[in-house]
Order: sequence, then structure tokens, then C-alpha cells
Amino acid sequence: RYTQVSPIKKMIIRDLNHDSLPDVIIAGNDYSYEVSTGYFDANKGQVLFSRNGKPVCDLQLTTRTGLLLQGMVQSLLFFDGEHPLLVAGFNRARAKVFTVNAK
Repeated sequence: RYTQVSPIKKMIIRDLNHDSLPDVIIAGNDYSYEVSTGYFDANKGQVLFSRNGKPVCDLQLTTRTGLLLQGMVQSLLFFDGEHPLLVAGFNRARAKVFTVNAK
């Protein structure tokens, strides 16, 4: 599997699965294009987990994570707390809020 399918604009590095190793949430896309190339918009949001002592080695599919970021991501924020939240801001579109539930 590949992680960079379009420009990566934002990343959040956190221990999402509580194994004391960093995990990564990736977002991107670029809509400032030339006529010959079109949009670079294949990145729908990706999560890479650390597993078995190996950092960021397990790429999760969107169907498994529930993270679907369609559009040009301009900001990505993570709010810790009892119910952690991920907020994605998009160029010329409404922000999306996701509840983080990694086990």
C-alpha cells in the first residue's frame, strides 16, 4: 500500500492506540492546479498505526478507520480529552469533526 497518493498537507502525530509509539494521521490534496494536470485529490485521509514495536508501519484503509476527508484539507486539529476529537478544515467547504476511538 502507498501513503502518498496526492500532496500531503497536514499530519498529526499521536499515540492513538496507547502502545507508547507514535501513530500518524495524514491529510492533504491540492486544488490549485494547471489545466493539464487537474486536481491532486486522491488522499481521502490516512492513518498509520505503530504495531509490535515498529513505528508507523500499519497503514489503515478508510473503510476500517471511518476517516474520509474529501477535499483540500487546510487545517487538521486534534483535541485530547475524555472523547478525543479530530477536526479537519477544508478550503471553501465546511469543517468536519470526527470522534477518535482507537483501540
